[in-house]
Amino acid sequence: EINVLAALTKSDKLSKNQRETCERELGEELELTDQQMIVTSAKTGEGIADLRDSIAALIQAIISKLFKLLRRNTTFRVYRRRLLDENRWRATRYGIDGKLIDFGRETEVETRSLLNELLEFISTEVKELGSEREMAHIERIMREGTGADRQLAAFARTNDMKAVVDQIVAETYEGLNIE
Repeated sequence: EINVLAALTKSDKLSKNQRETCERELGEELELTDQQMIVTSAKTGEGIADLRDSIAALIQAIISKLFKLLRRNTTFRVYRRRLLDENRWRATRYGIDGKLIDFGRETEVETRSLLNELLEFISTEVKELGSEREMAHIERIMREGTGADRQLAAFARTNDMKAVVDQIVAETYEGLNIE
């Protein structure tokens, strides 16, 4: 079973009636329940707390898993900060379609593969904590990509750094009423 949570963005752009119509039609078309749809707006802040909850759910599940392993007297590898910083840089630079270093295997692996491994690693804890709905946001990022992915695509399309910066600015100002 695949848990789905659809994020309906730009809710501030529609009137209440238009929004309700869109929610109903999308729900019917995609066969989603009200609990599987989250309406968001960066401008008004609507739905942003739910997005934060998704990140918190991921962290909570990881901590729960690590605590269980610690209670079983399982030891953990400790890696140098420089190595961790390398993966942070790679994630920022190459996005979700890049490669990270799997320190346990001592090799590069696809970022999506490593993320899928992490989600599988904590899947029991996600269920125990009742965080499936929140985790749907993480799964959406894995499907649709990150800001870095959008920037790389803009550069690949235009071969122009100014176009990338323009896109970042446009995404930042999207939905804001700034005169």
